Amino acid sequence: MILRIENFLSRKEANDIEKQLSSDQFSWFYQDSLVSSSKDQFFFNHNMYAEGRITSYVYPIGNKIVDKIKKIPDHNFKNLAIFRIKCNLYTRQLKNLKSEKHVDSKRTHLVGIYNVNTNNGGIIIHDKKEHFIPSIKNSLVLFEGHYKHQAVFQTDTKLRLNINLNLI
Repeated sequence: MILRIENFLSRKEANDIEKQLSSDQFSWFYQDSLVSSSKDQFFFNHNMYAEGRITSYVYPIGNKIVDKIKKIPDHNFKNLAIFRIKCNLYTRQLKNLKSEKHVDSKRTHLVGIYNVNTNNGGIIIHDKKEHFIPSIKNSLVLFEGHYKHQAVFQTDTKLRLNINLNLI
């Protein structure tokens, strides 16, 4: 299952999240690699939840997204619980580099990627075939956690911002 929803939050909510995450007052933390074996790729993140526990003052952003996911019609998401939520910041690259294929957790889970801004990066999801999902502001993609996926760096904007959710 891969589900993509555009205009997921209200325009005001989406703009407020983008403003907060791109502010010079928001704390970002350097990560030396995207996955354990990637060598020359780095990014910045900010954890809201880890192991189901709040780890940041901005956790209400994650809660807002999860609350709306639970209300998506025609899907049984209402009993999902938060395992991990983190914000990701990727810097502009000279070409659309890709992370290695990976899964976020070995647990049975649902992955959500909320795109905070629009750029030419995105995510590649591998189920039976390869699906490129572009980063379009205020869109959400949900997929089964056992699907391998890859981050795709952008070349057209200074920042690619998203929120990665792992729900159990």
